[in-house]
Amino acid sequence: LLSSTLIENNAEVPEGHYQEETMRQTVVPNRNKIFSSIIQSVALSLAVAKDTQVEIAMGVHAGDHQVYPDCTESFRDKDYAAFLEGNWDSEKVSYYLPYINVDKSQVLEDGLLACQSLDLDYKVIYRNTFTSYKPIMHAGEIYSDYKSSSSIERIEAFMLQDIEDPINYADENGPVDWQRVCEHASVVIDEFKRKSSAC
Repeated sequence: LLSSTLIENNAEVPEGHYQEETMRQTVVPNRNKIFSSIIQSVALSLAVAKDTQVEIAMGVHAGDHQVYPDCTESFRDKDYAAFLEGNWDSEKVSYYLPYINVDKSQVLEDGLLACQSLDLDYKVIYRNTFTSYKPIMHAGEIYSDYKSSSSIERIEAFMLQDIEDPINYADENGPVDWQRVCEHASVVIDEFKRKSSAC
């Protein structure tokens, strides 16, 4: 019943930079409100059962704001106000938005610092993450694409940190190396900057 290129069978997910107008096609109606309702229900249930405060940490970041209105601080504040209004003991639950004013590169930087503090290999940790809006199946294995907006933003974050993303990328012809991924992302990012400066 929902309309979005991310959830419709055979829908063509747009490619390019996250801030392009076409990325609005990737909005899933009321997605974060749906997630919020579930998270709030669980958090409040835990808070009441254990008679404690519960803090909900959310990873929304500044890069999401223009495309996804439900990733803004304004939305979160209003959603939280409705939660407080509609539930007994709701004051036991609060939100933590550590990345609301930073981009994905800064989120990654924080993750890398955490890996370093915990003596973890970032490659092992980030190999277990996935961002692609257009996953590619090749020889029975799932790869990330490197052309959809979510992938471009992820790749840009790794490029800005001057490290290689440890996940595997592919296109319609099969697996590609990190250099190819960066070359494509650089073209998309430069084209977006050129268009933005012309406006």
